[in-house]
Amino acid sequence: MLSRSACSLPGRFLSRRTVHFGSRYIFFQCNTHIASEVITKGRPFRKQRGFIEKLRHFILRPRDKKYQLNSAAFPSTFNPITGYCASLNELMRGQTTILSVEEELRLHRLWFQLVSKFTRSQTSERSDRIVAIQSLAQVVQSSGDSNEFMKGLWRRHLLFDLLWYIESGQTKKPAERHAPSWSWQAVEGEVSQRLISHEKITEGKKRSLLKVAEVIASNESEITAGVLSLKCPLFVVTNVACTAQHLFILEIQTSEGRVEARLAPDILDFSPSEELFCAEIIREVVFEDVKKRDIFAVWSNGIVLRRKYTESLEGVKVTYERVGRFWMEWPLVKDELDPRSRSIAKFLLQRREGHVIRIE
Repeated sequence: MLSRSACSLPGRFLSRRTVHFGSRYIFFQCNTHIASEVITKGRPFRKQRGFIEKLRHFILRPRDKKYQLNSAAFPSTFNPITGYCASLNELMRGQTTILSVEEELRLHRLWFQLVSKFTRSQTSERSDRIVAIQSLAQVVQSSGDSNEFMKGLWRRHLLFDLLWYIESGQTKKPAERHAPSWSWQAVEGEVSQRLISHEKITEGKKRSLLKVAEVIASNESEITAGVLSLKCPLFVVTNVACTAQHLFILEIQTSEGRVEARLAPDILDFSPSEELFCAEIIREVVFEDVKKRDIFAVWSNGIVLRRKYTESLEGVKVTYERVGRFWMEWPLVKDELDPRSRSIAKFLLQRREGHVIRIE
């Protein structure tokens, strides 16, 4: 039960020592060993160092005091090597330097491993889940990281964090709003993350990630109100078709023609008849080889929005509300004699100006 309840998960993640009362034995677990009445000497999570490694460690004295870990020491999803605790430890290392795109992606995936665990946990109140994961965020920030925590997402890798989706357990739109629509805290269900290149066969090929969106600095009042301003390519959805398992196929109008995309809606009462737009955030380009000479495939990742109009004293205000996550594969013309092949490749590899949108 300690590993299933959202309220108790922070204690499970952060405890340095844990005693497990099993049906036959009592187990003791810390950050280095696990022991029981049978394994009296304990089984290490960490390998013993040789003399050269000990000497090197003594001379260099690394700040984070890394150890060589043995991932096969004990099969636990909470172990400090490959489990959830390992993800939390990586996030707590306090990387404040400028990160590469691949490093941002790695930290994003680590964080959403924890988010996914929390959203699959048992709780009677959805607010308990939010409070519980907020406690983990405070621990990450207290480790010396100046990174800003934004409604369940991190500013350090915000563009990747915006690409969450509800894998299962969607409900109708909550009557009470707890968070802005761009945050997973605004809806119910099991939260996950996925880029297309992770589920395709790309062995022997080179992948490049392009951030085609950027976060526009907002004033303090907008941040407090949960308003996020993005500058990104914005495509009009011309048709929506429903498929099995509450998935949808979108027809999107682009400068290169109409392209199909997959949509995973955030809520059950999603209305395909609304005026919808696709905001592209991350573009994945996979090349045929490591020399990046020929393009194998290009995928776009982003969020689906609906436009909202609000009348005020200043006039009509246009904002957007997130309704889902989309994945799109661009059609490629691979005939060198066809002039469209070069034009499409040039279009896909260049970052366009885009539109400035405000998402609430």
